Amino acid sequence: MQEQDNKRQDRTRKPRFPDRCPPVRKKRLILILLPLFLLILLLLYYKAGNHKELIRPVVLDSKPVGMIWPDSDNGKRNTAQASFSIKNPSSKSQNVTFQITYDLLLSEKHFTFDIEHLYVEDEEGTFRELPDTVLEIPGNTTLSVRITAVDHESSMELTTRGAPEVRIISPNTENSGELPENYTTDTRSTVFQDRDEKLAFLSRYLEMPSEMIDAAYHIVYQDNSKGRVPGPSDYDIRAAFTVEADDLSLWTKDMKKILPEQVDPGWWEDLKTSGFTWDIPSDAEYYKRPGSESYIVICPDLHLILKMVSSLSLPLSLEDSAALEEFPEELFGYDQFKTLAADSLGYDHSAVPYIRTAMTETVHAADGTELTLICYRAMFCNSPLYGIPVLVISGNGGTSCTVLCDGSYGDKWYLADIDGDGQDELLMHHLISITGGAGAYESDIYRISDGSPAKIFGSPEWDGDNYFDTYFTLHLSEGYTHTVQNGSTGFYTTFTRKGLEGNPYFDADGNLTDEGRENNETDWLSADPYFYLFTPVDADGDGVFEIMTAQYTYLYGRSDGLGAAYTLLKWDSGMERMYIMKAGFWPYEDHEEDDQEYFERWEEYENTWYKKNQPDLGDLLDSRALIKAASDQIRAIDFHVRQFPINDSLYDAETDKIYREAFYKAVTNQKPVLCRAYRSLDYEEDTYQNILRSEYLSDQEFLRQELKQDSSYYYTDYDGDGLPELIVRNMGLYGLKYDPDQDQVYLFLSVYSSYGYYMGAGQIFWHNPCLASKDMYSYESEDRNGNRVFVGFKTVFHWDDDVGSSESYYISTMDYSDVEVSQKLWEELFSLLQEARSKTPEPETYEEFFKDFYKE
Repeated sequence: MQEQDNKRQDRTRKPRFPDRCPPVRKKRLILILLPLFLLILLLLYYKAGNHKELIRPVVLDSKPVGMIWPDSDNGKRNTAQASFSIKNPSSKSQNVTFQITYDLLLSEKHFTFDIEHLYVEDEEGTFRELPDTVLEIPGNTTLSVRITAVDHESSMELTTRGAPEVRIISPNTENSGELPENYTTDTRSTVFQDRDEKLAFLSRYLEMPSEMIDAAYHIVYQDNSKGRVPGPSDYDIRAAFTVEADDLSLWTKDMKKILPEQVDPGWWEDLKTSGFTWDIPSDAEYYKRPGSESYIVICPDLHLILKMVSSLSLPLSLEDSAALEEFPEELFGYDQFKTLAADSLGYDHSAVPYIRTAMTETVHAADGTELTLICYRAMFCNSPLYGIPVLVISGNGGTSCTVLCDGSYGDKWYLADIDGDGQDELLMHHLISITGGAGAYESDIYRISDGSPAKIFGSPEWDGDNYFDTYFTLHLSEGYTHTVQNGSTGFYTTFTRKGLEGNPYFDADGNLTDEGRENNETDWLSADPYFYLFTPVDADGDGVFEIMTAQYTYLYGRSDGLGAAYTLLKWDSGMERMYIMKAGFWPYEDHEEDDQEYFERWEEYENTWYKKNQPDLGDLLDSRALIKAASDQIRAIDFHVRQFPINDSLYDAETDKIYREAFYKAVTNQKPVLCRAYRSLDYEEDTYQNILRSEYLSDQEFLRQELKQDSSYYYTDYDGDGLPELIVRNMGLYGLKYDPDQDQVYLFLSVYSSYGYYMGAGQIFWHNPCLASKDMYSYESEDRNGNRVFVGFKTVFHWDDDVGSSESYYISTMDYSDVEVSQKLWEELFSLLQEARSKTPEPETYEEFFKDFYKE
């Protein structure tokens, strides 16, 4: 049943009869029906009067009688007392219940007590206990009340910031008795000197779902109920008031969101005074009660509510605004879908007055049922660009309506079989923001099942975060060399780019500076998290579509564009998820000189990149020459374990103690570790426990399991600066460096993979035995100028029912990938790496490294 905002609304109207009777008969008919009509009106009036909403009693004061203390008989509960006076401004008796809350001094949390004892002051001034928590308050009466309440949950001693707060929950019974003689008034709140009288007067005309702290209002009410023929009353009530923060939501119950343009902020201007003024903030929320002219503006930080209920002056409806003339509705007859879209987003229907641009397609469900898909945009009248993408599925006797995202400036949709089940999925690509130059997008895939859509992929995900990571990273090395890599596919491409004048990462000769080396240890390529391209393509011609995506990439804190990163996504039906099938990268420097060539090559690359093979030096050699070239490169590598000496002039026994204590405080969470923010050059503090993704463990379990049981410690000069770093292996490699000038430990090496092992200074050994039918080994090293050495060894197991089992052997270097060799040559080359790795120094245990600092 619709709630009435105004307490006094009679909506009876005198009926009109068609003039179809002769004058005499008409006169007789009027004489007969008029008394009956008046009787009906009086009955309706009497019924409406007896169902008028209750006037809420007012708590006049609340002060503590005793402190909050643990009950001596039961240490697991706390008791509290409060006394107050309550006024019933109505002429009718009411039954009410109460709630008592208080603020805990330290945590400032609200605790709610259950009422255990209720006392009312009698004629002699003695508090008399009532048998239950329901209190009857006679009309026009003020009573003194005392409450003893109990909290059974808390077991600690509690101290309050101030008085326990008493609230009236709700009247328990309907009131009875006569209404006041007349509600007609033209009253401003400034005529009242007493706050309680001011609020009590307002409560006669507005429903109050919570108590008010202060208010300003202007009430114009013409009570037409006392006329010879009662008719609807005229009213214009405008109020501004403050409430408790927790009560704000009570005032918007059963209301719908609207647009700011549907509310005139001038409605409340004349209510401002020197002691009570405001400005509507940008984060204000706007609401309207459906079917009425009741409007509310919520200002959350101010705890302020602006409310208008009127039958005298109505605002201009958006349906009648000039916007419709400029942007007419493109699709007619979709009123049902407009309503569904508005309801799905919690908006009033007046905020979504028309719709535009539809795709209508016929598809078939898995059971053969024919379905009609309609994709359209429900438009807000105040913005011709911004709309709500909506999907309607009609068929099999039913219709479903789904809001696809919160709003967009444009949408693209495709139908394609993504998962290989023979049924088309719906791909949606929404432009959700036009700020920042590149814009922001939302990309989704829906499977149509049982006549309704089910999202199977989204980036960002449902909560507006959790972007699909395409694993692109950047590495710098001497000669202004940039290497973009993809951690999922193994793709990499190298190009030269001098960059901005005064580049802090390279010196004049093109060698890395200290800042360049430091940044090189992190994932500092900034790939835009949104796909600006999201298109189905059948790249391999098997009839099942892949998704071609593209992202913009940036350098230097997003201030300098680097290029476009491309990925080809394919659906894994077994895992029910997307994976990266292929990766590519196109640097802007390839087309920097000629704008015309830039656009031509961009379009060509976008349309064909997934069909191209990356150029490989091995393509120019025959098999024997290729094997020789790759094996010669591996033989030329110095695999010996590197151990840089510690500089004694920089590091002595006292320094050793300072460094170890700093590392101890870092790994035991006594002091935060500085880490690079995700894809950023900025530092942010984090705990070592969170870095290891072990925040779910208790302090004791983290110490016992992660720091002692699962970690190995290498104390060595990893980067060759003459000072030691702490390398920890724990399901990956983590390098910690101490800066004595700042007295800070920061993370400079993060290898989030259980397949990586410490081998020596700047050297990492990899072993991944978990791939199906594959066993993979690799070695990486890097010098202080960012120059890298890479070599890989792979065996692939084969099974043939006729032949049986067999193995293939492959080697890889920086220049040659997956060169097939004989088992004998593979074992010869692999032994060079294995022999060197056997000389890796033994790690220390937690107790050995921190023996002078840790405590059991």
